[in-house]
Amino acid sequence: MNKTWNASTHFDPLLQSEEHFGALVSGVEDYAIFLLSAQGLILSWNAGAERIKGYKPKEIIGKHFSIFYTPEAREGDRPRAILHAAAKEGRCVDEGWRVRKDGSQFWASVVVTALKTQTGALRGFLKITCLCASSLIPLQRDPTERRKIDTRRGRPEASIKTPNPQNQQLSNAQLAPES
Repeated sequence: MNKTWNASTHFDPLLQSEEHFGALVSGVEDYAIFLLSAQGLILSWNAGAERIKGYKPKEIIGKHFSIFYTPEAREGDRPRAILHAAAKEGRCVDEGWRVRKDGSQFWASVVVTALKTQTGALRGFLKITCLCASSLIPLQRDPTERRKIDTRRGRPEASIKTPNPQNQQLSNAQLAPES
């Protein structure tokens, strides 16, 4: 009798469980991790999203994720372009200014991943927002402070608080999977 332990046999059902995923993600505080509908409506909210963006789950679930973008980015249709790119390419990586509940802005790195059925139909998106650590400021999670320091050091390009359409264009090189 040959009983071989197979990790995928034991863990696949667990990893696919919405309950397990929710428990895993809910306690993460360093990243905003949440689900979006195919139309961009917020469907879930974790502790990190609350900490970073300032909204309680009952305040934000059901709202469109464009609420986190600057007025200039919304006018430029940036949120729609990000969802479109993620749906087409599988994921979209973006960096730029985002807006908290209190109106303050912060610099964020974002990954939006398309969630599809086995037949390829779009189900929605997984969105992860990161306030990444900076090598210039040890143990600093929020790169907004790094940008303020860069501005004081005479690097004006770091002080731009609204998206520059020329710098915000999604390029095929950024979206293409690595070969």
